[in-house]
Amino acid sequence: MNRKKFFKRESTVGFIFLGVVLIGMVIGISFSILNSENIGNPTNYTFETIDGETIDLAEHKGKIVIIYFHFLECNFCAKTTPLLAKIEDDYSNNSLYIITITIELVDTNGALNNWRSSYNATWDLVRDDIDHSISSRYDISITPTTLIYDKNGDLIIELLGITNFNSTVRSEIDSHL
Repeated sequence: MNRKKFFKRESTVGFIFLGVVLIGMVIGISFSILNSENIGNPTNYTFETIDGETIDLAEHKGKIVIIYFHFLECNFCAKTTPLLAKIEDDYSNNSLYIITITIELVDTNGALNNWRSSYNATWDLVRDDIDHSISSRYDISITPTTLIYDKNGDLIIELLGITNFNSTVRSEIDSHL
């Protein structure tokens, strides 16, 4: 009889635990879906660059827009940044706009300018704020994350990490020019 009570209590605890896990999963999935809608169309967003300019993404409608989230000490970003610079150079016919956003608060304006210069790049540089309001808006959790939007401002693809970065970015640009 004691054994039955033990198993009954263990079953109850197990079901409660399973219920809590399932509720957590539903909440997490719902939150992710709600946040993913934020990255769908960036055209009503403005950014302050480290150069003091205000960038309105709506002004770049009609171009392919790449938003590249990174930070200077990111080892994986160091592998994709030279590829991004080459892509910028190869597609420099005004049909492509690139903005890079550092999510690391310790990346200073001077260090970011030196970083951009080292790649001979001309893309705009933005620093996320202390509340990470930009990366939160786009639901960024890893770097590098690359968002590519078509000429209408619709999200084409969200690339996480470095796998097939060069070929994927070029393929998406070519198919939407």
